[in-house]
Amino acid sequence: MLRKPLYIIDNVEIYGNNQARPVYYFEQLPEKYQKIAKKEFDWIDSSDTITWEDAQFFIYKKSLYCLSDFMAVYNTFYNPNPPQWMDKFDGYESDSYFSGILIKFDNDDSEYIKVYTYIS
Repeated sequence: MLRKPLYIIDNVEIYGNNQARPVYYFEQLPEKYQKIAKKEFDWIDSSDTITWEDAQFFIYKKSLYCLSDFMAVYNTFYNPNPPQWMDKFDGYESDSYFSGILIKFDNDDSEYIKVYTYIS
């Protein structure tokens, strides 16, 4: 049986469970995920804009994501006119032209995040 979408906005299906997930700094990650982070996010070593101490991560469906990979929905330079279906969210990362991950900060201090999948 297929899951029902949480939202359908402008023919875009958004799936999620509104569960708040913790945001971790690298040192706070479980050791298993620290090893994964070092392999998958090796660009942090050579980055001028972010260090391992500043990088923030979250775990979604047993996968590790770095917040630096997400584009802000309301970035006036790179995304000046976001689509209406993104209005409820703070950031996104596309997997393909038709799907990706949406994030919404649970509160203003950014300690927790809600994660959704979108399919158009």
